[in-house]
Amino acid sequence: MKSAISGLMLLANLVRAHDVNPLEIPEFSAWKEEEGVRHCSLLGTSFIDRLLGRVQEMSVGVLGRFLDGVDVNLVEITGKLPPHHHEESDIVLRCVRCDQHTSFTLTDPVGFPVLYPARIDDLYVIHKGAVHGFERREGGGIPFWLLEFSYPPLKDDDVVYRA
Repeated sequence: MKSAISGLMLLANLVRAHDVNPLEIPEFSAWKEEEGVRHCSLLGTSFIDRLLGRVQEMSVGVLGRFLDGVDVNLVEITGKLPPHHHEESDIVLRCVRCDQHTSFTLTDPVGFPVLYPARIDDLYVIHKGAVHGFERREGGGIPFWLLEFSYPPLKDDDVVYRA
C-alpha cells in the first residue's frame, strides 16, 4: 500500500459509531491508563472479526494484507491529553462517542492550535509529526471514545509531548 493514511482511512470508513458495541469492549482491567487518556487493543475481538469480514467482502486483497500491520485501539479521553506528535506512526481516528464537552486540537502549519468540537463519526487524520491533542471538559456525561487505526502500530516511546 503506497500510503499508510489511505489504507487507514479505508479501514476507518468501513465502520461507524453504531458498530462499536460497549458489550464487546474488553474489561477495564485490560485498559492501559495514562494522564488524560486510557486505551485498549481491539485485536482479537468480534469487532475486528466483523471489520475483517467487510474487507474480505470488498475483495481488496491489498487492504487485507495491509490490515495485518495495523493496530486498532479504543481510546477514551478522560481529561486533557496535551499537545503531542508521533514520529513513526500515521493515525486515523473515528469518533464513536462524545458530547459538547469534547474537542480535538490540531496545530496548523504555522504552529497555531486550532480547536475543533468533536462530533460522532468524525474522522481525524493525523500524519507523522502532526501536533495534536484532545480534551474532555468537566460536565459531560458521555465518554469520549475514539477508534484508533495506526500504522505502524503506535509504541509508547512514539508519543512526543510539546515542551
